[in-house]
Amino acid sequence: MNYVPLGKKEIENIFDNSAHQSEYLIALYKKVLPDFNKIATITEFPVVSKITSDFIFKQAIDFDRKYHPRIFPGGCWMNSGFGTSVEVEDWIVKVEVPS
Repeated sequence: MNYVPLGKKEIENIFDNSAHQSEYLIALYKKVLPDFNKIATITEFPVVSKITSDFIFKQAIDFDRKYHPRIFPGGCWMNSGFGTSVEVEDWIVKVEVPS
């Protein structure tokens, strides 16, 4: 199990530098799983606190409203984003490192 810091500014930068949902989604996963390109399957979603989750979800909603106004805002993150747990500290991502 790994714990990776992920702050507001890092999250905002990822969204600010993405042109499509897949870009922010992959960038967030690469941030917490440095060997992302070598991983065949992720069996456990990374997990964050409710505060961190809410912040990322709001970024995804705002992103979709701006760039994809005809889709369900935040749907990509809701379907493929990180999980949430009360056991994880704010601005930390708990990651099960795939073998």
